[in-house]
Order: sequence, then structure tokens, then C-alpha cells
Amino acid sequence: MPRAELTPRVAIDAAAKEIISLLQRDGRMSYAEIGKRVSLSEAAVRQRVSKLTDAGVMQIVAVTDPSQLGFYRQAMIG
Repeated sequence: MPRAELTPRVAIDAAAKEIISLLQRDGRMSYAEIGKRVSLSEAAVRQRVSKLTDAGVMQIVAVTDPSQLGFYRQAMIG
């Protein structure tokens, strides 16, 4: 079953796009700081982020440095 059928659609307006952009630049930015930048309350930002993640529009992930984890070789496949 396609993911679109499993999750509800979320409106991606200008504020949602800006929230996503800010989190892409700094994933640790507080909801309060994001709210200041997009003219929304902290609670509104928190709700929007929750809806975006629940709908699969975005994910919160950790990006690691493989060499810091003991992986010293890289391979390009494909």
C-alpha cells in the first residue's frame, strides 16, 4: 500500500516550508526561535512539526561522521 494512503495529507504552506528550511539548517533550533522567525507561537510550531513528521513529510534524524564511529572506508555503489 502506498505511503500516501497510510498517512493524511498535510498542507505545505509558506510557513511550513520555512520551518522545514530552518530545521534543515539547524536541527536543534528551538520551537520558540523558529516561531520568532516565522511569526508563529511556539505551540503552533510544535503542532506543525508534529503534523509534518506524522505525515511523513519530514523526519528527525541524527547524521553521523562515519570516521568518528570507526568506519574508515567508503564505497560508491551504483
